[in-house]
Amino acid sequence: MRKRYIPLMTRISCLFGALIVLACALLSAFSYRLKLQSHVSELASQNTMLLRTMAQSIDTQLAQVEIIVREMAYDAETIQLLRDKSQPRQILSILFSVGKKLQQNETYLSALDMDMVLLSVDDTMVESYDTLVHETRLADNAFYADFLSQPRLSGWGGAEANLFSTSEEIVLPYYHKVITGLNTRVGAVRCTVRADRLFSPLMEYGEVMAVREGERLFGAEEIAAPVRPARTGTWREGDSLYSAAPLDRLNASLVIRESYSSIRAAAMRDIALSMLMIFLLGVALLLATRQVIRAMLSRLHRLTEAVAAIPEGDIAIALPEDGPDEVGRLSRAFSSLLEQVNAYYDELLQKEKDKRHAQTMALQYQIN
Repeated sequence: MRKRYIPLMTRISCLFGALIVLACALLSAFSYRLKLQSHVSELASQNTMLLRTMAQSIDTQLAQVEIIVREMAYDAETIQLLRDKSQPRQILSILFSVGKKLQQNETYLSALDMDMVLLSVDDTMVESYDTLVHETRLADNAFYADFLSQPRLSGWGGAEANLFSTSEEIVLPYYHKVITGLNTRVGAVRCTVRADRLFSPLMEYGEVMAVREGERLFGAEEIAAPVRPARTGTWREGDSLYSAAPLDRLNASLVIRESYSSIRAAAMRDIALSMLMIFLLGVALLLATRQVIRAMLSRLHRLTEAVAAIPEGDIAIALPEDGPDEVGRLSRAFSSLLEQVNAYYDELLQKEKDKRHAQTMALQYQIN
């Protein structure tokens, strides 16, 4: 069976084309991976720095709230009010001394829309929703019940609706127990700040939220919250890249979400130009290689045609010029072979002529 003839130039072109495509694919994958890691690392660093700056600002405001509440919990007039059994003195304290201090504190942190109220253990005390209420009104508050069962003096609660307001804003409560000199708890100070006021710096950015133990303290509901609880660091979940920084006072974390597909698209755009240049360089290399090989094959074709004419009796042929390569060596070898063949042919021809001359002379001698 006759084999199919495939030109050498076609084979070389296919081989180099496949090598160029493979090299471009490998370089593209490697460059894309490096660029993607660079984008993720840079974005994580920027987001972490941003979140830490915002967390520091929020913690500063929370510290101010804690200081004011602590001063109110240790204030002598506050303790006296919660211990006093005389309703007239309770009313006077609510209206003037303690009530005025609460108003001043609320004015001082009006930027957070702070609301401060005293919680009394004694259910017989006079109530004023601006100053003092009974603890029984927080009977359904799970955090406050847990807070009272623990030895700690203060703590931040979770996000909740304001219990002592008709508005529907979400607040963060802070509690501090009021203890007398006999180490007896007579009540607590409850202070709430509006979540949207506290986390207002987050509104300037896209998908940022505050999360504590899986609970969303702040952030739009359409923002996908992370499944894995993490207070700090950067991690990926599905098509989301999360970065977190701790909010120590709330035992929570600020989390920002980035779309991983958009990061991949950005990395792909960054390597597109370099990959195009590599591909064009590979095509230029292929064309240059084809040009060199075409010149070499042209000489080889002429040598082949010249050698093919030998069986037809054309010994006086002109072989291609010499060159410093394999084709030149082959041409020189064939030239040497042809010289030897020509010399042998001339020798045989001369011998044949001499033989015929001798026969002619012998015949002439016989005739004579």
